[in-house]
Amino acid sequence: MIQPSNDFVDEYVDTMKKNASETEFKETMIDFVNTELRYEGSTDRGYPNWMMMLLFKGENARSKLSVQVGAHSPHSAALGTTIRGAFGDYNRDDLGKIDYFQPSVVAPLTDKCNREYLEVFAKYAQNDGGVVDHWWFEHDGDTDGDGQIDDHETGLLMIKPDNLERPSSLPGHIIDMISTTGLHCRGCKVFSMTPAMGRDFYGFLGEVFEKKLVGLVEKKLRRQIGSRTMGFRVSDEEYENMAGVLAKSNATHEVNSIMEYMTGIHPDEVKEGEEHFEGPAKCFGLLYSGEHAIERIRAKLGNTNPDEAAVGSVRSDYGKDVMRNGAHASDAVDRAFEERKIVGLTGDEPSEEVAIIRTFLDK
Repeated sequence: MIQPSNDFVDEYVDTMKKNASETEFKETMIDFVNTELRYEGSTDRGYPNWMMMLLFKGENARSKLSVQVGAHSPHSAALGTTIRGAFGDYNRDDLGKIDYFQPSVVAPLTDKCNREYLEVFAKYAQNDGGVVDHWWFEHDGDTDGDGQIDDHETGLLMIKPDNLERPSSLPGHIIDMISTTGLHCRGCKVFSMTPAMGRDFYGFLGEVFEKKLVGLVEKKLRRQIGSRTMGFRVSDEEYENMAGVLAKSNATHEVNSIMEYMTGIHPDEVKEGEEHFEGPAKCFGLLYSGEHAIERIRAKLGNTNPDEAAVGSVRSDYGKDVMRNGAHASDAVDRAFEERKIVGLTGDEPSEEVAIIRTFLDK
C-alpha cells in the first residue's frame, strides 16, 4: 500500500508529462494524478488517499496488463471487458471538454513509461509505502483518554495457497467479498512461508488438537479395530486409553499437514539449516482495519468448515474442506499482531518492493 507524499506526486507527474502518450486524455490523466493522489485532494472524504501498488512478473507482463486495463476512455466496445471499461468513468461538458475523469487504475501504456514510473516508485516505496494505518489510529473514532481508539482493530486476512497456485481471478473475488464489510485495506503482501514461519504460525495448534480431536481418534480406533476379528472384546475404557495415547501423534500429523499445505514442504522433509528457506507455496496477506474488524472479517469468511458456512460467505463459495477453506483470519487483536510479525506485515519492515523493482531495472 502507498500513501503518496507531495514529493512522490510531483515526481510522478513530471514523469508522466515527459513520457505519457499524446492523447486527449493525457492532460486529464495528469490532472487526476496531480490532484487526487495528494493528501489535499482527499479533504472531501476526510481521510488521506492511499492506493495498492501491484507488481506483476512474467513474459510480456506490461503489454498484457495494458490490454486488461484498457484505453483511457471506457468506450462502449470496452464496457465490461477491461478494467477501465468496467470501473472507469468520464464525462464531457456541453462543449465536449472532459470535465470529470476517473480512470480506476493508473498503469503504464509503454515500456518506457513502465521503467520511468518504477524508478519513482522505487525511490518512495520505503517512506510512502507499507502499512498505512497510523493516521487511522490517530483520527478514527473517539479516544478513551489513553490514546487508543475505541473498537478500532486491525485484522489479518490470509488468502491460502490453493487460490494462488495458478493465474486466476479467485484472490480478487475473495478481496471483493471482504470489501463489502466496509473495512479499509491498510497493507498487503504476497509471500511464501518458511518452515520456521509455518511452525511459529501453526505450532501452537498441537496442544489444541491433542485435546480437541481425541474424540475423533477414538472413533477412528473403533472403526479400524471394530472391523476386524480380534478374538477378544475391547472395552470402552481401553478405547479411551488408546485414544489418549495416540492423541498427540494425531495432533502432530494434523499440524504437519497444515504446515505442508501452507509452506509447500512437509516438516519432516526440512533439512538442517533450511528452516528459513521459503517454501514453494504462496499466500496473500492483507490487513483490514475499522470498528470490530476482527469479528467482521471472520463473519464474512464464514464457518471453518465450508459445508457449514453461511451461504454468501467466502468459505461457502470458495472453500473445499476445513483446511483448504479459502482464507485464514485472525481471531483476536493480540493474535493478529503476532501473526503480522510472523509474516512481515507490521509496517516496520524494509520495503521488499524496492529490491524487486531494482532487480528488474538493473538487468
